[in-house]
Amino acid sequence: MSPMHRRTVAPVAAMLTAFALVVGILFATSSPARASLTESDSFEGWTTNVSGTPDFVVSADTAVSHDGATAARVEYASPYSNSYVDLRQNIRATGGTTYAMSAWVKTKDLSSSGAAYFVLSGDHSQRVELPAGTNDWTKLEWTYTQPLGSMTFVMRLLVRGVGTVWIDDVRMTAPASQANLVINPSFEEHDPPPGTLAFTDTALVYGVGDADIGVTTLASSVTWDVRASSGQRVDSGAEVVANGEASIDLTALPAGYYSVTMSVTAPVAATRTATLAIVEEAAEAASADHPVGLAVHVNRYSVDQVDSLMGPLSAGTLREGPSWDTIETSPGVYQFPAHFDAQLAAAKARGERPLVILAYFSRWYDGGKTPSSPEGIAAFANYAAAAAAHYGSDVDYEIYNEFNHTFNNGACGMTAACYMDLLVPAAAAIHAAAPGARVVGPVSAGAKWDFMEDLFALGALEHLDVVSYHTYDFPVAPEGRTEAGVGTLRALIEQYAPGSRIPIWLSEHGWTTTTGGTTELQQAAYIVRSAALLEAAGVDRVVYYELIDSGANPAEQEHNFGISRLPTDGGTALTPKPAYPALAVFNRLTAGRELSGLQRLDGAIVAEYTDAAGDVLRMMWATGDSVTLAADTGSTARLVKGDGRSWRAQPNGRVEVTVGANPVYLTGTLATPTRVADPAVHIDTPDRVPLDGAPSVGVTVDRATLGVTGDVSVFGPVGAGTTLTGAAAEAAGAVTLASMRELGPHPVAYTVRSGDAVIAFVDDITTVVENPVLSLGPVADEEGAALALNVQNLAGAPTAEVGDIAWTVGSVSGTQPAVQVAGGDTAALQLDLGDVATWQPYPFTVTASAGSKERKLAGTTALAPIAAAPSDGTPVQWRERGTYVPLSGAVATADDLGGTFTVSWSEDGLRVRADVQDQDHTAAATIDRLWAGDSLQFAVARGLPGADPASRVELGAYLGADGAGVYRYTAPVGVVDAAAAITRDGTTTSYDLTVPWDVLGVDPADGAFSFSILVNDNDGGIREGFYEWGSGIGSGKNAALFLPVVPVAPVPPAQATGIEVDGRPLDGFAPERTAYEASALAGGPLPVITATAGDGIRLEVTQPADAPGTATVVASADGRPSTTYTIAIERVRGDDAAVEASVTARCVGDRVQYLVSVRNTSEFASDLRATSSFADEKRSGVPAHATRVIELRSAQTTTDAGHVRVAAYVPYLAPDRAASYTSVDLPVPTRDCTVSNASSDEQGDLE
Repeated sequence: MSPMHRRTVAPVAAMLTAFALVVGILFATSSPARASLTESDSFEGWTTNVSGTPDFVVSADTAVSHDGATAARVEYASPYSNSYVDLRQNIRATGGTTYAMSAWVKTKDLSSSGAAYFVLSGDHSQRVELPAGTNDWTKLEWTYTQPLGSMTFVMRLLVRGVGTVWIDDVRMTAPASQANLVINPSFEEHDPPPGTLAFTDTALVYGVGDADIGVTTLASSVTWDVRASSGQRVDSGAEVVANGEASIDLTALPAGYYSVTMSVTAPVAATRTATLAIVEEAAEAASADHPVGLAVHVNRYSVDQVDSLMGPLSAGTLREGPSWDTIETSPGVYQFPAHFDAQLAAAKARGERPLVILAYFSRWYDGGKTPSSPEGIAAFANYAAAAAAHYGSDVDYEIYNEFNHTFNNGACGMTAACYMDLLVPAAAAIHAAAPGARVVGPVSAGAKWDFMEDLFALGALEHLDVVSYHTYDFPVAPEGRTEAGVGTLRALIEQYAPGSRIPIWLSEHGWTTTTGGTTELQQAAYIVRSAALLEAAGVDRVVYYELIDSGANPAEQEHNFGISRLPTDGGTALTPKPAYPALAVFNRLTAGRELSGLQRLDGAIVAEYTDAAGDVLRMMWATGDSVTLAADTGSTARLVKGDGRSWRAQPNGRVEVTVGANPVYLTGTLATPTRVADPAVHIDTPDRVPLDGAPSVGVTVDRATLGVTGDVSVFGPVGAGTTLTGAAAEAAGAVTLASMRELGPHPVAYTVRSGDAVIAFVDDITTVVENPVLSLGPVADEEGAALALNVQNLAGAPTAEVGDIAWTVGSVSGTQPAVQVAGGDTAALQLDLGDVATWQPYPFTVTASAGSKERKLAGTTALAPIAAAPSDGTPVQWRERGTYVPLSGAVATADDLGGTFTVSWSEDGLRVRADVQDQDHTAAATIDRLWAGDSLQFAVARGLPGADPASRVELGAYLGADGAGVYRYTAPVGVVDAAAAITRDGTTTSYDLTVPWDVLGVDPADGAFSFSILVNDNDGGIREGFYEWGSGIGSGKNAALFLPVVPVAPVPPAQATGIEVDGRPLDGFAPERTAYEASALAGGPLPVITATAGDGIRLEVTQPADAPGTATVVASADGRPSTTYTIAIERVRGDDAAVEASVTARCVGDRVQYLVSVRNTSEFASDLRATSSFADEKRSGVPAHATRVIELRSAQTTTDAGHVRVAAYVPYLAPDRAASYTSVDLPVPTRDCTVSNASSDEQGDLE
């Protein structure tokens, strides 16, 4: 048996005898059973823990319950002692917050009130006791204030005395919230005892050829089914049980990630499903120099459990540390836990170098808080010296853990100067006690460069051998995140310690796999991608948090950082997530190699690792959509999938690799792969596949591009393949995939081979869904928005019928008639909710039947229409529609935090506005931490909540000392160039942001999408809490907790159907066109404007007052935008007027006289006028083609040179002749009539 396959088998005969007795007792009597954990039922979300060796059984009682179908029953037969059994659940809590808690309990013959109680403090002094004796259902209620700095509350019922206890309806709620934080509070979800059927191996991790899974059961036979990571069946069978044991032989499976389901039918039907990893053993043992390590809470697990997982990983570091308070049992007296010693010894034996955390407090100093007094600081240094002397020089030591965060509750505070007080004596003590050990610090929470610089300026680098800090990039991809800041830290180190090259460690990093957040597949991809990116950026070691999950709540981020899972179904086997084999493969392939290059291509990254012989391993992945890369191979080449499956690649030729999020590895290539614009292989995997569906996937292969001739084979992930025959350059066919048997996203990989060598590889992904797909959310049409049950039948599927539809939304319930939906179609069944409040979150449930299956939906929804511009939308009151989440202190008052937010949309983007009432505006120091101060945050994701969590985009806005800004927290991280106006007026902060759709990744034409928004409140430098609409931002990144919103199409405006000018249709009129021009004939009257419209449209016409001038027509209707038409009125002059003229001057007496001869050359009688600056105007009506002389007499004796203007005017003639006008200017010389020879007065032909 390989060293990586360790099996721990209980004494089966004794266990089966005991359980047989238990089964008989349970079915025959209700007397307390003499039993153990192995024979107890298990409950989803709850863990059963045992101390000592009590006689008990925990069971799901379906005959006695307070509410629902089940209660948890604990039958305890041992006398009161230090032994006990407890049911517990870890729940995320916020320090300083007071929670309301309750539970319904029932007792029978309970020996004393101290025999069963809810534990509220570590020493059990704070507790809520159950009543002694026999009591019917009783509600216990209490409150509990979570200590500052603590993030987890343990809901824990402990039983340690004789009697029977029932528990049901356990609740824990935050202030101003009705949401129950307890999962499975009524114990409805439960499984039969693990003694019925259980995996007996310590961890389901095996070497290649070593996967022989141990099983224990009471049944006579076990059936099993094994599936690949694609969710397709690999193998199945049945095993005969002998003496309570069986094994499932999977030794023929290659490296990879699988799931196994086993079932028995008697004496109690039971099914267990678990995942397993088969990994190739590393060529050599783990090296302490390897740059990747794991955080492990070793005190929670046996040495075998940790060894069974850490051994195959070949990691370089194991990080953990026992608490100072558990070691210094009295002042100056140290007792180091033997279990921790054994874990460190095992780590060293595996080749790892442990990193021991020295923290947090001792009850003997500074009131049990972070040391701050001279006495406490000296005591901490003494403890560090004792630990270093005990653990040795082949261990490294971190001074405290996240001193600048909530773990530090000392009187000094969280400043760099306070940390220096702790660091200097502790570092000296460690260096003296263990000269070969490295002192690591400051172990800061987050990339806090100001904290680092303050620390370095105080001389910290003289005492540190390694600079460490913690960051987390979840739930987004690692590119451009932590890696981007490493250079800043390196520059600071160089500034304060030039040439020192002090190593940088990231001693906590990782991704949590919460519901609606990072998926397990994404975690696998992101961890190994970040390992390469961080090393390239200058991080010498990264420690991933953590090896094993810390809890069982799938929605709680603190529970799900592990790359493996806690045992489930009451069993003991640890099971891997996809990240486990991914990291094992990365560690194995990169061991003994140096990172020699990181090539950033268009949409892809290639990390290159070179060994001592010069061979280059190339690790490739896409940063967004799939990318195809081509590489030339040498005489030997191999392709390795991210989970460890590998194939021989075509030698001395070309290999195309289509990569997605999960890295693929190539050895034996001659140069860095290049991106291919037109791939030689196209495979069209559907985005969604129905459960148990076996889709036919189209394939085309360009033989010429790949440099091959003859037959080409294409293989899918499991048992699916096709051969493309012929000699044509391009071949086409189809691969019929084996049935997809597991719901959720699954990787689907294809190899294209010439002979037995891979010439192309395509990594794809599909999501397996129950078909037809049911969802509940808002829909919108021209009539407005409504909530609807959507029934979507996938393309290619036969017509589906969904019936027995019953629903509840809030307090309203109803049913829907059965519906038939053709393949590729969707039916939207609108729900009759009456006058449902908009923007109000409502819980909902739906039950229906599809074929022979009952279908259920549950969640939270809202009818939240987003108005289209120019509408401003409906203001939503934070305090009426939102939920307040306190972080410190009491619930905010209306003056302290309130106001409204409004959401609308246009082609330009999503517009978010908020008026926040806040008596104290305190912004964060920098925009990247805007959440710590008064600010606004919001996020979107495509589709209904949880449908596409990877599309989540989160932004924030604040008004800081540097002005207004918008910041993006999802990749690409940084300041966003968005239209933003943020102002502060009195006690109101107003936000007005418009974010383009391409930034959000959402298309309003697709209908409903997911949305969440919150407003942060910081008073006096303390973030007190926030109001949120939806969730999944402030308390954890989870797109499944968003709420649906739906863009509503613009309401069609009221419009005219026609406009007339003087009874004639306005030239070029169209209802959507609003600006026009019209003519008024010169000399004629102003035009009269009239208009027509459809029913219900009001028209208001304003006639022109002059020309040039304006007429308007306003079309309006109730509930619709109005339309204003504008008609610009201009005068139009004709061109009929024409004139010829001449002028002579003379003296009449001592006055100057001009004789103007004019001829009307037009076809119409005209009004002719003569004007000058030295005589009054004269006019004459002149027939067509007639001539007249016009006399202009001056009152002056002398005139200067100038001119006479002759104007001709043809008047307007109704209805269509415009008045005409023209003129000529006639020059005249100077004339002086004072001289003696001036001519006498003469009469001319004057008018």
